Amino acid sequence: MGPLFSRIEISVAFMWKEPDEDWEIAVKRFQWSESAFSNGDPPVCTDSVVFPNSGLHDPDEFDDWSPDIAYDLETGDIHVVWTTWTKLAANKARLAYRMYWHDIDTWQGQCLVFQTGSQMNQWIPRIAIGSPGLPRHEYVVGVVYSQWAASAIHVGCAYWEPGSDPTDPDNGASFLSLPYNLALNAGLPRIAITPRCNSTHYGTIIFTQTLSTGQHQVVEVNNIRQVQNPQEPEEYFWPIVHITNPLGVLGSIACHIESGSGPMASFNYFEKNIPGVGWKVTNGRFNPIDPSDSVNVEWTVMPGLVSGELEASDYLGYTYAHPIQAGDIATVSVPDEWNNAYWAAWCNAIDQDAFQVYAAFGDTLRD
Repeated sequence: MGPLFSRIEISVAFMWKEPDEDWEIAVKRFQWSESAFSNGDPPVCTDSVVFPNSGLHDPDEFDDWSPDIAYDLETGDIHVVWTTWTKLAANKARLAYRMYWHDIDTWQGQCLVFQTGSQMNQWIPRIAIGSPGLPRHEYVVGVVYSQWAASAIHVGCAYWEPGSDPTDPDNGASFLSLPYNLALNAGLPRIAITPRCNSTHYGTIIFTQTLSTGQHQVVEVNNIRQVQNPQEPEEYFWPIVHITNPLGVLGSIACHIESGSGPMASFNYFEKNIPGVGWKVTNGRFNPIDPSDSVNVEWTVMPGLVSGELEASDYLGYTYAHPIQAGDIATVSVPDEWNNAYWAAWCNAIDQDAFQVYAAFGDTLRD
């Protein structure tokens, strides 16, 4: 969502289907004029499109699912990723991508994004756009996803410059693998990237890591630039620890627009220290330059408990629409008012028993 000239626009990606047909991906765009927004009038739908799946796989056998969307505040362009199943690579789950060009009011053709020669399934992507400070790439589209790697599920990342073709062998997508523990499953990642207007540029990824059977922990990659160093990549991973003997699942992350307090990011996740007891929803804000320093983290624990458990099969979401209910977090930036505030939202259960959504506003930097 973002301002666009004299209008306010919001774009939504979702799964859609006709009765007795397969799931497809759809996008709707809505706009308010400034006066309509101020008056509380409803938005006007300016575009509605359903992405055809017949060009990527056999529509009679498999669905498209788990879409995510990123909105470029500078251009009004829209970037969408989702999971699809394709026959082009030995029946692998792949990431599909499509972009809307605002200047010419056109959706480009959709394509598959995967590393050449890779035989790994890749699924449940999440997308962001911004300036991560990567060499030779000032401004990028970044996508994280779960993937098969050797004998376990790990987190992968792809990035490319907005407007470029991610399938171009010379100037297309670059790929990172983020194996925190080679022997145990990890996945369900989220990504956030700083906007170009920040003076400090970084990208951050958060994911769920298996510790042992039935036990999980949330891990954050605090600097995408540094994790490319193959010497000691583990030093760039931050296991999020708030309580004694913590278990954590399903983290979300967001970068703030820089203000007088310097670089800052916020996250939320579900945590507990007693197996079988409900999850607490915990929000935190940290300095991404050194998040492992406990003085750089502010914690807020929400009242109430969230039910449900994360099963081993929940990492493996490429053969169905993923049922796990996670929380989410978004930053708020109003100059001189709410420079480092956030809205967090979550369901009352992390599985299909969820029936209610909660939201909370936070800004612990203000007195």
